[in-house]
Amino acid sequence: HSVASAPLAPVAEPQVPSPHYALPRPSDGQAAVASLHSAVAEPSCAAQLAPVPSGEPSVGFALPEICNRLLVTASDQVDRLCDALASARLQGRQVIALAAYRRNEGTTTVVLCAAQRLAERGLRIAVVEADPTRGQLAKTLGLEARYGWNAALAGQVPLESMLIQSPSGRLSVLPWTGSEAVTLEGLPDAAVVGEHLSRLAAAHHIVLLDCAALEEQGTTNGLLVRCVGKCLDGLVMVHNPNLTSRERIAEVQRRLTAAGVFAIGIVQNLARKR
Repeated sequence: HSVASAPLAPVAEPQVPSPHYALPRPSDGQAAVASLHSAVAEPSCAAQLAPVPSGEPSVGFALPEICNRLLVTASDQVDRLCDALASARLQGRQVIALAAYRRNEGTTTVVLCAAQRLAERGLRIAVVEADPTRGQLAKTLGLEARYGWNAALAGQVPLESMLIQSPSGRLSVLPWTGSEAVTLEGLPDAAVVGEHLSRLAAAHHIVLLDCAALEEQGTTNGLLVRCVGKCLDGLVMVHNPNLTSRERIAEVQRRLTAAGVFAIGIVQNLARKR
């Protein structure tokens, strides 16, 4: 991988346009954009993603095992999610957050699967970590990151220098480093957040934000997500029905809609780490 240091350049349209399908919209909090789960029959050890042709750079990064498994066993469902995201982009919605109500519902897993598949379609994707209490995205991908988006928001380093790019240049990661809770005094200016996301959107086809759990919105750790929420074009809920009830998801959706957040849909994530 490489770290981008030059100013972000406007992104060109991919040579092969992404499919344009009508957006699946949630109905009473129940409809799903996609449902991700491992196949009942586990794939054999020989089941692998198609290799990148010799001489071509890798599209993305080395993904966790659960992501590679989902991209094989739930390929159609991942494609359905990516169709919805690609359609949202064609409707002018480039900056999209993915978030769950509780932790451990698989938000990061879903974000990475979608980013990988969209990059394989020829789109340039930025994955932005907006979870101040964890800061695990770089570690999950096996990347080294001394500074992250939080340092850029504080004006300590340029935004461009914090982006970690895949060898192909189609996938960029903007991690959050450290695990300190965001305080009211440390909350970044909403105008700075919006300016950063606008610059990322100008240089990428889609910007995906990996957000902290929505149940933390009443705590200081949720302040950053509330700040980011003002700059979003849409939000996809990640839902594991084994952890969060449908009634709770419906309630959260009503609150998000009341707050002016555009709900793209729901992804049910039933995958489990081995």
